[in-house]
Amino acid sequence: MQGWDDWPLDLVFPMIYHNFYDEDIEWIGESVKAGVDSIVFPLYAGLYIPTMNAEEMKDAINVALKNGAKGISVFDYNAIKDEHWKVLKEVLNEQIKF
Repeated sequence: MQGWDDWPLDLVFPMIYHNFYDEDIEWIGESVKAGVDSIVFPLYAGLYIPTMNAEEMKDAINVALKNGAKGISVFDYNAIKDEHWKVLKEVLNEQIKF
């Protein structure tokens, strides 16, 4: 993890790529919690979509939000398939209350 608290930042979008470290989806939550606990500004969990199917992506989003992420960002836009878009819309509808 980088020293985000040492920089004059308003928010961060860390790349929390569990597969790069041969970790499971729960590791995303652990990493989010560690990051959130060390900073005083919002963290948006960066998820690497090419390695996840839609259900795994949904689990990753939920574990990130449960552990304090203010939202998510997705990496490798070109890898997002229709099944991913469907999950993103579902999660947005669940998370955003109008």
